[in-house]
Amino acid sequence: MDQSETVHNDPMPRVARPKLSDDARSALATLGEPVNFAILSRLLEQGPLTRGRIAELVEVNRVTVQDHLETLRELGVIEAHPIQEPDGKRHRYEYVVLEQVVSERYRDLGVELGLGRNRPASK
Repeated sequence: MDQSETVHNDPMPRVARPKLSDDARSALATLGEPVNFAILSRLLEQGPLTRGRIAELVEVNRVTVQDHLETLRELGVIEAHPIQEPDGKRHRYEYVVLEQVVSERYRDLGVELGLGRNRPASK
């Protein structure tokens, strides 16, 4: 079977499903998804932001942004901090990037790609 054939009725070619470490897979989920990347970029540029403001900046609806924020929170690259509302009735959050964790995700991708390993010299 060549690399372009499917495996187990999976429509994704094998070449597009490389074996990855859990760290690299998490890094790709965090950084390789365009909306996640846009959210992280805006948070790093502008500091803590609410879901509504993030939605405006990345030009995606609030529900979609909320789904991505939840994913990023589960992946451990952002935190949600409650905002004290004057009326005490509404609960809003500001989101912040955990920069050290994002840096580690980039490092994980570099390790997976072989950065830092001895390789043959380029011609």
